[in-house]
Amino acid sequence: MLAIVTLGATMADALTPANNATVSACYTASNGDLRVVDTETTCKQTEVKVVWKQRGRTGAIGPAGAQGEQGLQGLPGLPGLQGRQGPPGPVGETGPKVSPASQAPKAFRATPDSKALRAFRESQVRPAPPVLSARPGPLDP
Repeated sequence: MLAIVTLGATMADALTPANNATVSACYTASNGDLRVVDTETTCKQTEVKVVWKQRGRTGAIGPAGAQGEQGLQGLPGLPGLQGRQGPPGPVGETGPKVSPASQAPKAFRATPDSKALRAFRESQVRPAPPVLSARPGPLDP
C-alpha cells in the first residue's frame, strides 16, 4: 500500500508541464518495482528507463453502464410565479326566461308577514348597542 501511495505522489511530481508531456520511470525487472522519476534522472544499472506519454490516443467509447439505483426524494421546490391572466372566455348561452314574482306559485312568494321572511330577518346579525362610558369624556357636559 505504501508503494502505491509513494508511486502516486512521485507520479504527481513527474506530471508537470516541464516534462514535455511525458512520464519517465525506472523499472526493475527482477521484482517488478516501478519508480517514477524526472525526465533527466538516470536509472540504476539494475533498472530500465521507461518513458510514455501522459496522454495517448483516444480509445473507442465503451458500452453503457448498468442503470443506477433510484436516488432519494429531493426537497420541494419554491412556489412558482403567478401566471398571466388568460383571455376572456366565450359568451355563455342565454338562460331561461324567469316569470315575475307575482306569477310565481303562492308557496314560493315571500310576503312581509310570511314566516320564512320573519325567520330570515331574525337570523341577520344586529349591530351591538353603543357602549356607555361611566366617566365623562371631553364632549360630555
